Amino acid sequence: MEYEKMNKEELIYELRSRDKIIEKIKYWAGIDSLTKVFNRRYGLKLLEDKVKIAKLNNSFLTIGFIDVNKLKCINDKYGHNEGDKVLSLVGEVIKKNMKKEDFIFRFGGDEFVMVFLGKDLNITKVLYNIMDNKLKEQTLSYKYEVSLSVGFAQLEKKCLSCSDLICVADQNMYKNKYDNVMC
Repeated sequence: MEYEKMNKEELIYELRSRDKIIEKIKYWAGIDSLTKVFNRRYGLKLLEDKVKIAKLNNSFLTIGFIDVNKLKCINDKYGHNEGDKVLSLVGEVIKKNMKKEDFIFRFGGDEFVMVFLGKDLNITKVLYNIMDNKLKEQTLSYKYEVSLSVGFAQLEKKCLSCSDLICVADQNMYKNKYDNVMC
């Protein structure tokens, strides 16, 4: 398009349209195509930003590290399309039931990270239990059980980085998983 031939209003409209397109591209670049939640790259960046803000404001930030139990068994017995259906549903149910300021991202494979801003560990666990019950309600008719293992970690002064926080939550998730679930 020849910008020299445009009047001021046309040029402003064209630039705003391009800005909107760029924003959409940035948004979709940060979304996991299967689950429609944030992808790992975007989620980690957002988490890093929120950790910095929480530290500056001395406010709560709690994460939950989720693993979908027995997804390999579901894939092996019912096919990968069925496993994908489970992953999509997990992302959808959790995202739909989170508060506006909170977010979820797919960490990889069958793992997700939930981020709760301004909420302590106890409130986070209550909110997660509500989400988990919603997931169970929606999967009652499935031929198999859909369940999750979760580990929580709360940002503390001694926690130096985003990766430390994820590591603690991941370790807590594995403790819960192996106490309760085997494929």
